[in-house]
Amino acid sequence: MWSFMVAFLLVVASAEFVPEYTTESIPEYPNSTDELRTISTNAPEDGNFTLNNLTSEENTANTTSNQTAFELIMEANSDVGEDIEVHEFDMRFPMAQSDAVEGQEDAPIRDRSALWPGGVIPYEFGNTIGGQRWFKKLITGAMSEWEAKTCIKFRRKTVYDRNYVHIHIGNGCNSDVGMVGGRQTISLGNGCAHHSVVLHELGHVVGFWHEQNRPDRDSYVRIVTKNIIPSK
Repeated sequence: MWSFMVAFLLVVASAEFVPEYTTESIPEYPNSTDELRTISTNAPEDGNFTLNNLTSEENTANTTSNQTAFELIMEANSDVGEDIEVHEFDMRFPMAQSDAVEGQEDAPIRDRSALWPGGVIPYEFGNTIGGQRWFKKLITGAMSEWEAKTCIKFRRKTVYDRNYVHIHIGNGCNSDVGMVGGRQTISLGNGCAHHSVVLHELGHVVGFWHEQNRPDRDSYVRIVTKNIIPSK
């Protein structure tokens, strides 16, 4: 009996185990601080990350440490198809509607028909997100931040909702602005799996344009010309 136990302990001691990482113990990860925040606050339901989880997230959110959220969006949207016009990198308009939005670019949208009734935004996850629970947690975590700091509420779509947001892994990071009627989409494709990027795209769904479009922007924005990239 004792010889069996000693042999068993020797086998266990020499075995090679695949490490698991909890939300309290994240390994070195050479991407952005924002991405580390995403990983540490959106673990799978069992609370553990395996090496496969981390590899999957690294492929979905492939960034460098000095990229900003807007740079990520610009990069992810470089190959958006011709059937959709992307305005200022990530605001989506069907071609037929693109002319109608010109001149309506104060930071919050003014058209009352584009406001969500009662500040409630129904949503659904597309099949492309499927069983990726960590990605759903990332998205609902960003929704929770909007809910905590504003009067906006998000809830899952029901069969009675005619106007709702369809969230899917599409071509780049982009969204409609405000409520457009019927099914509208948020695309969170490759490179979009960041808390700040999801917050940004949800802001467009709520009805916000980019802050540089505010009528009082000149009182708050200072352009440092020496930092402008020559090719831009």
